[in-house]
Amino acid sequence: MKNKDIISELEYLNCNRTELLIRFTAIFLLALFSLVFGVSYPYSDIIFGWAFLMLFVKIFLLWHGSMLLINFSIKKFSLFDETLKLFIFQFVSLFTLVTIIVYLEFFVLESVLKQSLSYTVKFNLFLGALLSTYLISTIYASVAFFQQWKINLLKAKELEKSNLEAQYASLVNQVNPHFLFNSFNALLVLVKDNPIASKYVESISEIMRYMLQSNEREVVTLQEELLIAEKYAFIQINRFGSKFTIKFNIDPKYNTFLLPPLTLQMLLENVVKHNEISEAHPLTVNIYTIEKPFLIVENKMQAKRESEKSLGIGLDNIRKRYQHIFGEVILIQKTEEHFTVQLPLINPESQKK
Repeated sequence: MKNKDIISELEYLNCNRTELLIRFTAIFLLALFSLVFGVSYPYSDIIFGWAFLMLFVKIFLLWHGSMLLINFSIKKFSLFDETLKLFIFQFVSLFTLVTIIVYLEFFVLESVLKQSLSYTVKFNLFLGALLSTYLISTIYASVAFFQQWKINLLKAKELEKSNLEAQYASLVNQVNPHFLFNSFNALLVLVKDNPIASKYVESISEIMRYMLQSNEREVVTLQEELLIAEKYAFIQINRFGSKFTIKFNIDPKYNTFLLPPLTLQMLLENVVKHNEISEAHPLTVNIYTIEKPFLIVENKMQAKRESEKSLGIGLDNIRKRYQHIFGEVILIQKTEEHFTVQLPLINPESQKK
């Protein structure tokens, strides 16, 4: 483990210990305060030690139980997109938590400590526990909301910076696209008698044009991506011959589904860059759809002995764009034999809502 990783881990552990110490101190003081100033019957008739232990355990369970439920609900539901679902889940789950804990309290008081509890006492105990739990949970949820807002703000700034850098790089690399395509047209005239060479130049030209146009679009259809992927496949198959194969098995019903532009090309470039392709080790890439719906890009693992240096921007770029545009996660599976990437295909109807 690197020194930076060790330091980060120690800082995380110290932060956790400090937070736990603060929580236990707060629970201790709340239990003591409740016993001395806030609670009369039935705890006034119980030995101090037992009464304090009962209150400490009750507050501990309510506090930590509510925090666990809030953390779970925040992970399950989006704070900004599913606010109503989040509120309903928290309200119902916290009510259930309080009901269970208070009924356990009633059981211990009546069956173990032999206290007689009237309906009014039970109601007051339940209402007090419910209101205090909702109060603590509201404060905690507000803090979590603010923290998530800050995280989203930082992500937005980071993404804006990345977009500006990408736009600048795009400008640098695309100084004069008209000159580039005019050159391709001139080259086509020179190779017009060679069908394969003509198609090769046309494929490069179409890929370049698609790359330029993609800078202005966040999403494209699967059909558009496949057309460019097929042109890229043609270039690589002409480069490697029978040693390299790309097989497409796409259900046409997903042709209008959406994904970020150049996703397939990036994945195919990664395959070519990091795998050995030779007579002894031919390589096949399978691109197909499944019902989730996902687009699967799969190849056999046969890593180069001296793999080209990776800048680490391919998969990371795709992952960040999926997260930013759709709020979706790509799935990557790497074994000793296969490398598989599962890309969510987004129904265009869901983007209209």
